[in-house]
Amino acid sequence: KLRSVGAYRPITLTNVDYKIFMKVLAERLQGVINLIVGPHQTCGIRGRTIVTNVHIARSILECCDAFQQKVAVLQVDLEKAFDRVSHEILFSILEHVNLGSVLCDGLRMAYHNCATSLVVNKSVSERIPLFSSVRQGCPLSPLLFCMFLEPFC
Repeated sequence: KLRSVGAYRPITLTNVDYKIFMKVLAERLQGVINLIVGPHQTCGIRGRTIVTNVHIARSILECCDAFQQKVAVLQVDLEKAFDRVSHEILFSILEHVNLGSVLCDGLRMAYHNCATSLVVNKSVSERIPLFSSVRQGCPLSPLLFCMFLEPFC
């Protein structure tokens, strides 16, 4: 049984119009994402795969072993990563990379006045405003997450 609030996962309920619009924006962003996000990130970017990162890490370890060099490895697990994307920071990044008004305005519209409600024992809470997170299952979310992380890489 789930006894911790942190163990629950929210679901995103959106209409078909929203889903089509996000798919269109995701396709537009896929066209330029390689210019914005470095090759070290592979999440959701067409033509890239996590296997590449595994091969690079393995090659580095083999090279260090061959030359008898010490190496340190750090693995970071970004728990609930999509939930921690600040809208304010995300939109600052989008403006900084100069994506254009269509994409930026579309995203602002999609994330403006976002809110959630909790359903506990069939009772629905009041709306709770959301100032962070990208939507789970949205085709645009992995790309937005990569752009959000890029300044930290």
